[in-house]
Amino acid sequence: QRLHMSQQEQVNIQVVGRFRPFNEREIKLGIVDANKIFGFSENGIEVKETKKKFPLNRCFPPSSTQEEVFSHVAAQPIKDLLQGFNATIFAYGQTGAGKSWSMMGDISSPQNRGIIPRITESIFQSAEKNISEKMDFSIGCS
Repeated sequence: QRLHMSQQEQVNIQVVGRFRPFNEREIKLGIVDANKIFGFSENGIEVKETKKKFPLNRCFPPSSTQEEVFSHVAAQPIKDLLQGFNATIFAYGQTGAGKSWSMMGDISSPQNRGIIPRITESIFQSAEKNISEKMDFSIGCS
């Protein structure tokens, strides 16, 4: 993915960290709030106890919305994709870390839909908006 930086420099890969909000089970168990363990900034996290810092291109704390994550992570790759470029969004992390929440979310809730449902909607909206008699669309997914 291309990241447009203030110096007009382009980077092909960016690393984004996302701390998902607690689910109902975790809330009932009284799991320690991530904000008590980590310090979050836009460009990384810090383990409060050790002061160890982990720089990232962007960091999303548990309070981040699905829309905020989508806007930062997927908006530019969608534009690139619609101009004929390849784009990849790759989710990595241990089991239970929030990959499925970030990528799929709750598809029955417009507010909590993840990256994939939002990308799908954006692609079809763009195709519908730009359709003409001289243009054919072929949309595939693998």
